[in-house]
Amino acid sequence: MANVQTHSIIFIKASVKTNMKLKSFPHSRYDGMIMLSIIFLVISFIVRSTLLIISIKEIDLTLTSLLQIYGVGLFFDLIVLTYFNTAGAFINIFVTDKSLTSKFNRNFSLVQYFIFVFAFVFIAVAEFFFWDEFTSRFNFISVDYLVYTQEVVGNIWQSYPMVWLLCGIAIVSAVLVGATHKIYLNGLSQKTTLIQRIKVFVVMAILSGLSLFVNNSMAQLSPNRVINELSKNGIYSFFCAFRQNTLSYDDFYLTIGPKKAFKMLRKEYSLEDKEDLTPESYSIKRKINGRGPEKKLNVVLIVVESLSAKFLGCFGNDENLTPELDALAEKSLLFTSLYATGTRTTRGLEAVTLSIPPTPGRSVVKRENNNNLFSLGKVFNDKGYESQFLYGGRGFFDNMNSFYAGNGFKILDENNFTKEETTFKNAWGVCDVDLFNKTLKECDKTAAIGRPFFKLLMTTSNHRPYTHSKVIGIPSDHHRSTAVRYTDYAIGDFLKKAKEKPWFKDTVFVIVADHCANSAGKLDIETAKYHIPMFIYCPAHIKAKKIDTLCSQIDLAPTLLGLLNFNYTSEFYGKDVINNPPNRAFIGTYQRLGLYENNRLKVLIPGKKYEIFSVKNNKEMLTSGSVEQKERTISFYQTAGYLNKKNLSKK
Repeated sequence: MANVQTHSIIFIKASVKTNMKLKSFPHSRYDGMIMLSIIFLVISFIVRSTLLIISIKEIDLTLTSLLQIYGVGLFFDLIVLTYFNTAGAFINIFVTDKSLTSKFNRNFSLVQYFIFVFAFVFIAVAEFFFWDEFTSRFNFISVDYLVYTQEVVGNIWQSYPMVWLLCGIAIVSAVLVGATHKIYLNGLSQKTTLIQRIKVFVVMAILSGLSLFVNNSMAQLSPNRVINELSKNGIYSFFCAFRQNTLSYDDFYLTIGPKKAFKMLRKEYSLEDKEDLTPESYSIKRKINGRGPEKKLNVVLIVVESLSAKFLGCFGNDENLTPELDALAEKSLLFTSLYATGTRTTRGLEAVTLSIPPTPGRSVVKRENNNNLFSLGKVFNDKGYESQFLYGGRGFFDNMNSFYAGNGFKILDENNFTKEETTFKNAWGVCDVDLFNKTLKECDKTAAIGRPFFKLLMTTSNHRPYTHSKVIGIPSDHHRSTAVRYTDYAIGDFLKKAKEKPWFKDTVFVIVADHCANSAGKLDIETAKYHIPMFIYCPAHIKAKKIDTLCSQIDLAPTLLGLLNFNYTSEFYGKDVINNPPNRAFIGTYQRLGLYENNRLKVLIPGKKYEIFSVKNNKEMLTSGSVEQKERTISFYQTAGYLNKKNLSKK
């Protein structure tokens, strides 16, 4: 709080000086800039208040929290204005008084004024919908949205009444401009000297320079995540996320020295303790021996979009949303205490494919130089399998095609679907039924040439706008609940059709979610909002059983390979849940890195900070822990970051 107060005092003093400068020009050409600033602050106040009202249940409302939300919030709003106005002041240096008085320039300036007001209102509306989806100000997800415009724009257009919204935004903007345009235009006729314009720019540039010492972490004053988010400014948060999409573990997180970290990690995997451990031997490479003859069974791994455990009847839901999966639970290995490693699809794919903890920043799937890694696909390829990644949308999205092609998978995406194979398509690609029907054909092709296959599917229908192909009794009505019902139907339909295939008996079907439907809560990490289901189904070879061991997505690969009795050299961080229970789960955001075990959630935080929470009845409360617990948490994440940075998992 002290840092924010110090910066606030500096900012206010500088602002007073700026205002004194501007007051020396009654009705100066900067009236328009001042008017835009007032409109921006009013809109920011309305946005913040609206988000506060709709999130009131997530907040312990006190005078202190209100002061943070509106005081710190105003501070970040002013920071954004500083950057905008510095740019405006710089442009004004080169605009002469004479050039502003022509009819064309006055009309052109008025159009510019409308565009700025429209942009402010548009961003405010966008913030509302982003908050509705993620309970967060703009973050790294919004940065990704700029890259994948086809999917994102299509998704937004199909999810919301955009024509009416844009018309509404235009009307509100026109009203604001109509009420204030005279002040804006009057300013254009005021005379200034070049020296005066330079002075204004210098003052604003100094303020911008001071603002460079500010960062979004200054809003992290409350243990309540929602209060911290409300204290931020969406535009400022967006640019912070743009700069921090990749984070160096060593620069931002607690460390214990690589040698100590790897010694602790090697002990975790029962590897010999080498006193002479050197950077060249920093590794958890180990030989895994199967518990019997290898089973060259086919594998179909279905990663389901946003399938929270809370949707399923076998996890206590009474809405009958998933009758097919609930029936399947009685015939499968059902993992009841499995947790997603993150909140994004690429995190889930990273975890099930590479079996590594979630390193800070963006997923490995989206990073550069991410080819030829040790992966589940590599193990299968080395055993003579054909590995294939199948996705109903554009595989360009989230860099999925590039990642999987670079790691030994054949690729199939929406470009490989014919018109006859496509019964329904939305912004995210073909519907799940179409994807599964295409998968059946691909399995037939590989089986026909006598090769075992590993098919990794990523579904899309359980994603906003929640539209899909027609199914009797399941409307395509833009609701999450019906999308869950449709996804459940599609999986059941797929398995029924697969049973008619000659390869079904010798095929293992794995069904797991990529992440939960919504992970936002009061805290940055809430364990209940990472809880996902996993089924392993192969009635001819695997007996049904409920597995209650605490684990996470990174344990899928070694568990699956253990069921096949594969002999291989492993570099996976995950463990075979059945034969070597991990009793821990890795969960995190793109900045916070958590280790959940023994009813404790230990979290590493940028700024070399650490917190530990007691977890009881899916609720977290701050508590204390031992140095050993902290160092154990560090050892996992520090070593994963080290190996990734040094490319030591390259094959």
